[in-house]
Amino acid sequence: MDFHAAAAPHLEQLEDRVKQLLAEADLEAADIGAVVLRGGDPVIPDLEAGLTRSGLPGAVVLREPHAIVRGALRLTQPLSAAAGGTAETMRLPRTRLTLASLARIAVLAACSVALFLQTVTSAYVSKIGGTIVWVLFQVENLGLAAALAALTAWAAAQLAPTTWVLAKQADDEVTTGTLLRRGFLGAAALGLAIAGLWGLGASIGVGKTDETYLTVALAATAPIALSAAVIALVAPRIPAPSLLAWLHRASPPVLPIALATVGVYAQWTVYTTRHLPYLNFAFGLLEIGGAALLGVATALTATRQPLLRIIAAVILGVGYVLVADVSTTGYLTIAYTVLLAWWAITTAVATMMTGSTGISAWLTRMITPPK
Repeated sequence: MDFHAAAAPHLEQLEDRVKQLLAEADLEAADIGAVVLRGGDPVIPDLEAGLTRSGLPGAVVLREPHAIVRGALRLTQPLSAAAGGTAETMRLPRTRLTLASLARIAVLAACSVALFLQTVTSAYVSKIGGTIVWVLFQVENLGLAAALAALTAWAAAQLAPTTWVLAKQADDEVTTGTLLRRGFLGAAALGLAIAGLWGLGASIGVGKTDETYLTVALAATAPIALSAAVIALVAPRIPAPSLLAWLHRASPPVLPIALATVGVYAQWTVYTTRHLPYLNFAFGLLEIGGAALLGVATALTATRQPLLRIIAAVILGVGYVLVADVSTTGYLTIAYTVLLAWWAITTAVATMMTGSTGISAWLTRMITPPK
């Protein structure tokens, strides 16, 4: 918070402003360990009184004009000082886990659960004399749901080096590299475990045991889990200056995934309820919208370049609308599941290139054409 002498607020206004800022930051007064004021303005005593009324600790007043800048440099010193080190030997600044931090995980988990439940509940079961003869089941959607479950565990692993759950853990000495290794190994194991549960749960949901469900779920998850395991082994060797950029690069594309989930969900809703003739017009719009969303999501997941994203989104969005129907939607869903696996594999390769100079040089030689 930055206050200036030109506009000294009344104590009540200051108290309200402080409470508003704390609420916006998802903090409580008890979370603030110290308050520092800089300057020698006449309003400093009023600011101290107002902050104290807000429930904050007593302020420390600094007269040195560059104190804030020096403090900021000191806080960032661990990262800059470790310029020659790696994630294995350094610690990133860590913060309290908040609802905002969990939003990405919640979105991915919701997408996975929604697709799984829709797939099971929309299955068509044929019985003769109480015995299930065959089941019409959208295994492509089950595979995508399993892949999204693995990416949910992946996103949770990313929080390990930058957050803590309890305040008492704020001063632990565990390095970023150790947290990344534990987090991504756990993500690999958890992703496969949930995929197995999705496969077994599908058999229970439709009332017929079929090994195909388990096989599809594990096959869709395996590339992502393997990529997470590779990252767990290599990430601790990432150079300290590259760590923050790598964390951003390795973050799952949540928005495209959410769009793809809505698109797949919408299309399969149309194909399983089209027997209601009075909703044909609405179903037509829903089918077109779902196909377009899946096409756009595919483009956004495939590339990070803004111009390529726009061009690919237009082409794939229109193209998916033209080709999508009950016989082709499954293939489009498979294509997106394969794309997620490709995203995970390329992320693992990028991690290897960032964390290992030898591997990076070898890959560069392999992809560079001879002169």
